Amino acid sequence: MDLRLFRAPVFSAALTTYLLATFVVFGAYVLTAQHFQLVLGLSPLQAGLWTLPGVAMFIVGANLTPVIVRRFNPVSVMVAGLGLTAIGYSLLTQIGDVAGLGVLVTGTVIYSLGLAPVFTLTNDMIIGNAPPERAGSAAALSEKPARS
Repeated sequence: MDLRLFRAPVFSAALTTYLLATFVVFGAYVLTAQHFQLVLGLSPLQAGLWTLPGVAMFIVGANLTPVIVRRFNPVSVMVAGLGLTAIGYSLLTQIGDVAGLGVLVTGTVIYSLGLAPVFTLTNDMIIGNAPPERAGSAAALSEKPARS
């Protein structure tokens, strides 16, 4: 790994944003799965099926990101995505006994749509701001390790 890559402010900021977003989203995935099964009493299959709307919205958001970036600055798109993500997460704080499932699914759909451009654009910024001969090293930094 070439530590000189971290001298580029765009590279460092994008990698930091990517890292924080990864922790946030995977923490939410774990808590969401537990809530579906342990609180709402759904089977693992039912819980998995109820996560599909969020997954689908992430795919939609990732595919719409290049179209949106043609009209707007990538940083503005990421800031808007993070704002949408905050709305989704704030909705998750409203989960109660009665409205749990609907609020939980709606929250995951909203935060998934918000995080899609963040992951798409930060990954592009990480690789795109590295010199061509170091692009592989930069790409490796933006990927989670397969196994230790």
